[in-house]
Amino acid sequence: NSVSKLISSNKLSHDLINNVISWQYSLIYDINRVKINASFQLIRLCDDECLKILNNLHSWSELTAENSPDFSLRCEALRATDTDFLNQYSSNQILLYLIFSNSLKSFETSCTQYLITDSFSYFLDQFLKFFNIFDKFYRDKIALFLYSVVKSLICSSEEPKFQAGVIVLSIIVKNKALSQCDSLIFLTDENFFTNITHIQTSNRIKALITLKNALLENKIAYISIDKFIFPIVLYFINNQTSANKKSHNISNEAISVLSVLVRYISWSRYEKLIKTYIKNTDFLYDEGLKIQKLKTRVLNAILENFNFEISDSNSSKSVDRVRLIQLVQQLVDKLYTKSVCENNKHLMLPFSDINESIISAPLSLVIFHLLKLLKDDTIHAHVDGIISHIVEMLASSHQDMRICARTILSKGVKILGPGYFSRVLKEMNSRLQDGFQKHVFLFTTHHILTSLDHQFSEDINQSIKILIEAIISDQFGPVYEERQIHGITSKTREAYEGKGFSICQILGIHVKEDRIFNFLSSFSKINTTMNSFSAVQIIEKCFRRYFKGLLLNPQISARALFIFSHLCIRDFMPDKENTSNLKTSAIAVINSRLLPPDPRKQAFSNVNILNLQINHLIVSFGLRLLYALMRHQNINKSTSQDQPMIDPNLNYILKAIESPFIEIASKSLNCLKIFLRTNYDQLLTKTDELMHVTYNYLNDMVTSSAVYENLVVGIKVLVVILKKSTLNKVDPVLASNLFVFCENYSVSNQNTACLSLLKILIKKKLHSSELHSTMNAIRIISITNEEPHNRDSYRELVVYFLKKSGKQQVSTFLEFYLSNFTYESVFGRLSAVQAICQILDNLKPKKWVDYSYDIFLRLIELLTNDDHSEVRNRGYITLKTLFFKTSKKQVQKCLKLIFSWLNDSKQNLIETSCVAIHVLLEIHDTVFINLYWHIVPVIYENTLKIFQDIRYLTIQNADTVDTEHDIIVYKLLNLLSEISSKTHFTLLEDKHDFAQKCCNLFSLSIAFPHLWVKQACVEFFIDYFLSIGVINI
Repeated sequence: NSVSKLISSNKLSHDLINNVISWQYSLIYDINRVKINASFQLIRLCDDECLKILNNLHSWSELTAENSPDFSLRCEALRATDTDFLNQYSSNQILLYLIFSNSLKSFETSCTQYLITDSFSYFLDQFLKFFNIFDKFYRDKIALFLYSVVKSLICSSEEPKFQAGVIVLSIIVKNKALSQCDSLIFLTDENFFTNITHIQTSNRIKALITLKNALLENKIAYISIDKFIFPIVLYFINNQTSANKKSHNISNEAISVLSVLVRYISWSRYEKLIKTYIKNTDFLYDEGLKIQKLKTRVLNAILENFNFEISDSNSSKSVDRVRLIQLVQQLVDKLYTKSVCENNKHLMLPFSDINESIISAPLSLVIFHLLKLLKDDTIHAHVDGIISHIVEMLASSHQDMRICARTILSKGVKILGPGYFSRVLKEMNSRLQDGFQKHVFLFTTHHILTSLDHQFSEDINQSIKILIEAIISDQFGPVYEERQIHGITSKTREAYEGKGFSICQILGIHVKEDRIFNFLSSFSKINTTMNSFSAVQIIEKCFRRYFKGLLLNPQISARALFIFSHLCIRDFMPDKENTSNLKTSAIAVINSRLLPPDPRKQAFSNVNILNLQINHLIVSFGLRLLYALMRHQNINKSTSQDQPMIDPNLNYILKAIESPFIEIASKSLNCLKIFLRTNYDQLLTKTDELMHVTYNYLNDMVTSSAVYENLVVGIKVLVVILKKSTLNKVDPVLASNLFVFCENYSVSNQNTACLSLLKILIKKKLHSSELHSTMNAIRIISITNEEPHNRDSYRELVVYFLKKSGKQQVSTFLEFYLSNFTYESVFGRLSAVQAICQILDNLKPKKWVDYSYDIFLRLIELLTNDDHSEVRNRGYITLKTLFFKTSKKQVQKCLKLIFSWLNDSKQNLIETSCVAIHVLLEIHDTVFINLYWHIVPVIYENTLKIFQDIRYLTIQNADTVDTEHDIIVYKLLNLLSEISSKTHFTLLEDKHDFAQKCCNLFSLSIAFPHLWVKQACVEFFIDYFLSIGVINI
């Protein structure tokens, strides 16, 4: 009332009036503001229209039971202050300032209503267009009012107020009304403010991603981050629904943005933020646990991005070491402290203590980060304590707690760096000893190992003894037996699948050169109640994974691996007394594929079978490693550096070939093959000895039903020996045995493994009495084998053999294949025809030209009688090859027979002659240039005779003609058309009359009721018209 009287006296200066307007903004009740505005009218500061707008801005509804603001009138008042209104009063800055302060106050008190927010945003957008016409005093006052309102709204945890604040901020940024917002102008172009207030979560997440990218690119000034961006991000973390599952995605994105924001803030702000989230919630019911979990995630994001320097004094960008240690101690206390105790346990939900442990445990990662930054020896006590605490969680019977602890240990080891894995492993090994904990220990160890790189190799090597013991326990101890029980694996996730094999490979990747052998020596004397077969299978798989890791290990040189393979072969090779009674010194002649009369006896009755098998397994893997090294490391025997690595292994490989154990012998033969391919000098002088040894190996393989791959290895070695050898003579008994072996193996197994050996034997001209028997068996297989690629391979070998053979042998093979033109199966007949074609195409004609006439007759018979199109097509190609390769004398001999068939009255002979003439027409054009007149009249007469027989010339209606002769009619007309197109006899003057007869015949035949005949006629006339020209047509 006093202020109203002072205003009414009209004695106040402009400065006092401005102060009154600012004071009026701070009044609590709207009615008092209305009184002040009425006083302003008395001094003519505002007219009736303005006073109405000012009163409506503070109007209250009287129609409702509860007295509340009249939002419709307030919205109407805000909308009334549009551009025209502001233009009208633009010269009166005090009045505009008064309207602005009242509008802002009306908005502030009613911003929970979206209509008010929308109307005020419209007013503010219009008002700020006139912002620059105000004096500096008014601009500063307006900016101060706007800043205070926006800051209070965006810091609110209520959704309507927050949205109202963001909307007003977007208008301020758009119109550049606050200097603190200048760096945010680009966000309006990317629809940040629209998306951040959108009702859909996906749009809000999109806005947060845009904000994070802008922060990473340093587009936003620090003052804008501190005043506006920080409250916006914290809203999505601190609001009432952020801990719910429905808001999980947007909370995660907000935490991600916060982790970037904390890089820009001062230590004081950073410390305050930590203390905000380090406090526990007041209750541990379900809702409280959710909030506590969210706080822990936020705290992790804050502390993982700690970027302050640690010094002995505090500053904006550095932190005192003592204060950081105090912060670590607070976090450790929070980690160990449990809100669930005996006094309040009855108030808590079940498993509240477990949930709290799971929620607070991730704080250990934050502590690890800070302890690593401190680099102080006193931190080890904290680290050991936290590791013990997490390992205790691993011992829990609750799966969620174990998963949480396992994840933390894996990340913690990587954070702390090299030197801490061995501590974690020792702690787990000492604590996790009972029942299911053994499964948890191995599972957790594997989980940690898979996340480590080569920086931790030293740690892994220091712990190799514990890891090997864990592997052995996992595969052979009580742990393995428990894993076979469904009741245990169904309740304990860690027991469902053993991780020993994967750890073996990881050890191979990280092991150092001086510790490679420790792994194998630990397995060499293993004790287990498991049967030897199962135990060897498991050990073999362990070795396989370990050797695979060794080949991937970048820290181990090829030289070290050579030495390691040499030690495996030398130290674990079977003793002589164990194998002496199994060796075969003499080569016996084998006449069949039957097993030897004396079966192989057990030679190791007095030896520990399992240990012996393990030793053989080690030797086998040593040979496999040696083979891989020689194949991939480009070892050169002529290099002085590589020579010491190769020589020690050679003698042991030669001994290992005679081993009674198939795996060792086959692997040693693989290595021998590599030695031979490198032209190793020491082996070139032992050709006969190597062939005898390899043959004995093959003989043992066949009689012991060995796998196909082992046989192939022996055969390849023999082929390499024969290729490298300069000798053309081999022990006759050995040569005979090799041929018999190839024959028996090919006949019994129906595969092509021995073909390369046979080929090299034939090339070396190592002939024996068994060679012909072997090749006879091969030619039979080339017909009877059901696999197309096998038949092709056998036929190629037959052709290669015939190239090296005489005329008599070729005659025998030709007779064999010709006799199989009537084989019962299609693939057999097809293979026989292909064999004849290959022989004709690859052998010199002098070896088979005398049999051309016989081949011609059999092919003609095939083309006439076979009912399979593919066989006939192949026969047609073979007949072309015969006519092309054979002599003219043989062609003339065939021609006489063809002419006699053509003149015969039998239709099948005429059809056959047509096929033969077609082939001759394609191959020998020059022959028919001189002989065509002897053929063409006969074809013409035969066609007319057939037409007379079927009364085609006398019947007017062509559809009633008997069409049993349509094929022979087509073949004759088609042949006549082909001869015409090649010889053009219709253009010769002396043959003009006959040409007219042919044209009449073809024109008559067009009406024949068979499409092929019509096609032949059309083709004749096309060629004829093209040759005689347009005028003659």
